[in-house]
Amino acid sequence: MAHRGSWSLSIFGVALLAFSIAFSAQAAVLWDDGAHEIGTNGYLRAGGGVSGGETQLCFKAPNAGAKYRLGNECETYIRPGLYYQHRLREGQGAPYVRAEVMPEFNQAYSDTMEYKAMAQAYVEVGNLAGTPAKVWGGRRYYKRRDVHINDYFYMNLKGDGVGVRDLPLGFGDLALTYLQMRDTPLNDGIAWPDQVTTRNYEIGLYNVRANPGGRLMFDLRRAEIQGASFTGSGGPITIHGARGWAVTGEHRQADFLGGKNTLALQYGLGAGRNAWTAPAESGADLGKLTSADRAVDLEAARTWRLVEQHLYDGSRWAMQSAFIWEKREHARFDGADRSWISLGTRPMWYLDDHWRLVGEAGYDRVINHSAANSGHLWKFTAALEWAPLLGFLSRPAVRAYVTQASWSDSLRGQVGAPLFSVDTRGWNAGLQVETWW
Repeated sequence: MAHRGSWSLSIFGVALLAFSIAFSAQAAVLWDDGAHEIGTNGYLRAGGGVSGGETQLCFKAPNAGAKYRLGNECETYIRPGLYYQHRLREGQGAPYVRAEVMPEFNQAYSDTMEYKAMAQAYVEVGNLAGTPAKVWGGRRYYKRRDVHINDYFYMNLKGDGVGVRDLPLGFGDLALTYLQMRDTPLNDGIAWPDQVTTRNYEIGLYNVRANPGGRLMFDLRRAEIQGASFTGSGGPITIHGARGWAVTGEHRQADFLGGKNTLALQYGLGAGRNAWTAPAESGADLGKLTSADRAVDLEAARTWRLVEQHLYDGSRWAMQSAFIWEKREHARFDGADRSWISLGTRPMWYLDDHWRLVGEAGYDRVINHSAANSGHLWKFTAALEWAPLLGFLSRPAVRAYVTQASWSDSLRGQVGAPLFSVDTRGWNAGLQVETWW
């Protein structure tokens, strides 16, 4: 249960907030003597709020892939990076060696800050043979595409591996990647450190000119869950392997309706059924693969997805709008046979060079085809925001907000719990800072 009156900012969170406001607009380079460079990069959001006198709650439709985020985020999150780069000779485009580490920390608004994971720890050698090509190895985020207004990563390939990227082909650029993730199946008798490995083999072609101002990207991924045998308290247990693949096609267009437009189409099958939103199955789903029949059921699971987004960034106002349609047919494996439809927009009106009024409206509808029912959620936010420069993505941004949400009776008890568990509407209000560097 949330604690009444809690503002939910730890001392650590307050310190990060102050640091962000004071320094995030500065250059990320800490030291550079021409041959050696040390710098930082990262992301931070911190804040706090209330809902009916309790610690702030957030609103998300069950089984929706995301929620519209303005005034609807309930955690402090920081991902600070530190890098060292050595240039092998002088001049622009010179070969270099770069090493980077980036841990993740998060804190629910009613909880304490915790270390989450090492997001990145890799070495990269770049500008090879007089080209922009780069070779890397280690752990890193790779091939990430998102819709900013709901923080939905429709491409989110990450893990431990090796790869080459930005290899010029004349008509576009090529990337080849191998990544693997390890997770513990959640099944009785299997305990840490017994793990199952998922391997991903990816080929990407991008920056392909399609039309004036338009660029295409194609990505194909093959996923393999490696089978494994364990000895548990109840005897031997086998996790059966499974295979699958996923494909993405994306078109980015400049100068469309005064802004930039992105259209992506995706399909995923079997071990690639998440269609790029996750690199591997969860521990709970890995724990289902205890028979060959369940592995066949997983390999039959599939997802279709369409993502359309537009960003207009003018001198007096700006706006991002998004539409997402997703169809998951996973019923044989985990019972999921549903569609998700999402519409949202965030307009921003500039009051002067620093202050802006911001609104956000989001609608999510989830249709459960097997149960023949559905539910929807509306979310509306009004905010006053400060940023150092004009621009939709200008950061740092400090904002005060009020959010109102309502949902269908079929979702009663599944949204805004525990405070709004018997209601079909709720609200929150608070302060937040967000920045990246």
